Amino acid sequence: WLQNMLGQVLDALEYLHQLDIIHRNLKPSNIALVSSNHCKLQDLSSEVLMTHKAKWNIRAEEDPVQKSWMAPEALNFSFSKKADIWSLGCIILDMVSCSFLDASEAMLLRKSIRSLPGGLRSVLSTMEGRRIPQAKTFSALLPQMLQPEPSERIAV
Repeated sequence: WLQNMLGQVLDALEYLHQLDIIHRNLKPSNIALVSSNHCKLQDLSSEVLMTHKAKWNIRAEEDPVQKSWMAPEALNFSFSKKADIWSLGCIILDMVSCSFLDASEAMLLRKSIRSLPGGLRSVLSTMEGRRIPQAKTFSALLPQMLQPEPSERIAV
């Protein structure tokens, strides 16, 4: 199921990125389940809203928890397609670690890996130790998605 949803989100991001559209606000609440095996991206208005720095500063101050899925550079009003990859990496990280991290631990992890990418190692080790399905796949993928430096991050 997770791989199916991930594939759909990646397809949607690839389509947007081909149109030179950056979502800019990818987070779990912006992935809508429309059936048990189909999802859609929503809140594309952020692509327009977040081109205005003053409006962005207001939104960034509203709820820092909601910004924990944002790439390090996005917090400084620098957006690229790679910022969407970071956000998707955070969503995947949440999904594969939800059985052993509570919501506040997950938020702290998302925030800490912006400056301490090595913090991901212990979570990936725990995933493998708990035999999370596809843990090896996610252990290979997540460090490539969650690189603090955008140029080192993988693309869709």
